Amino acid sequence: MVGSLDDYRIALDILGDDVDPDKISRMLGAEPTKSHRKGDAIRGADGTFRRRAISGRWSIERSSRDINEPDFGTSLRELLDLMTDNLDIWNRLSDQFDTGLCCGIFLTDSNRGFTISPELMSALSDRNLYLGLDLYGPELPQSKE
Repeated sequence: MVGSLDDYRIALDILGDDVDPDKISRMLGAEPTKSHRKGDAIRGADGTFRRRAISGRWSIERSSRDINEPDFGTSLRELLDLMTDNLDIWNRLSDQFDTGLCCGIFLTDSNRGFTISPELMSALSDRNLYLGLDLYGPELPQSKE
């Protein structure tokens, strides 16, 4: 069945030892949801120190809970539209860093589906972005054998 997903999260990540979040923000014309440089302190939601960053990260995230958009493809398109469409910039970033999308798909039923349009797949490819999908389904009852 193709329809709306129960819940999803999308993160466009740019990862690497030399990530400069301010420079990447200027290049893409967008502010990250999360960012840090290699060696920065990583803190939990409560502000306590967790660890030192082993690599740099610039990430912009969207969640179906935050934006009230049931369509994954629409949300992904809107995320890309927040940033530059200059492919030279995307090529420079992908040459220097690990660039891609990490998506969590959360299902409350065993049969859900979604599509990604050819135009959107082309936009991802043009930007040299990989698409990673983590799928989470409902818990199945444990057998009593």
